[in-house]
Amino acid sequence: MNRGLKSATQAHISRRFNAPYILLEKLPRTALPSDIWRMIQRSQTENIVKAELNYHRFERKGQAFLTLSQPEFCQPALKALANASISALPVQASPCEQLTVRDRVRGARGYAEASERNLFEGDGPSARVTQFYRGKCVVISGFPKRFQPGRVKNFLKGFKFIGSEGGRKEVVKVEPPAGIYAISSKFLVRLASVSEAHRLVRHIHMRFYDPETHEGRFRLRAQVVS
Repeated sequence: MNRGLKSATQAHISRRFNAPYILLEKLPRTALPSDIWRMIQRSQTENIVKAELNYHRFERKGQAFLTLSQPEFCQPALKALANASISALPVQASPCEQLTVRDRVRGARGYAEASERNLFEGDGPSARVTQFYRGKCVVISGFPKRFQPGRVKNFLKGFKFIGSEGGRKEVVKVEPPAGIYAISSKFLVRLASVSEAHRLVRHIHMRFYDPETHEGRFRLRAQVVS
């Protein structure tokens, strides 16, 4: 091989394996960030500073992103993860150059602006939910199509919400993608604490909304956004 071509090929391979992130795939849909950290510890993978589940419309995709402290640690980390598993299921790890997600909404002002512009799509690492609110947000799907946030909040009376100071909205409707017809509606609900979020999920997950009126047509599904 030509020396210049060989050097260029080696440089390409080096860049490929010196990525700043690692993409984990084939994760159980029930996997949590804590499960990923336990896997990292078991496999003795070093120099991982962040582990985030990947979401699509606030639902887990069976993927996660690991952030490395330095890109040059990527190859040793991939080697350590070669035989990693969660719940006895093998996990697939590959280098990743960038996180394909929009800039996250930050702060109360950013939250209010995003709510008004319907930017809560829930795509990407941690569904674009900032660190402070992770574990306190619940996504609920299955309500009647024409439901609005006020009606959902009234239905969830008895649960403690995050509070509306600074323009924050406690319940936000997750609109379907353009051109997609939805027969039910989905909402992001922000609770006052992690324990309150889990209490809400235990209370309504897989239950029917007003079964006497709607004859069991609207089964609710609830999941904490981690």
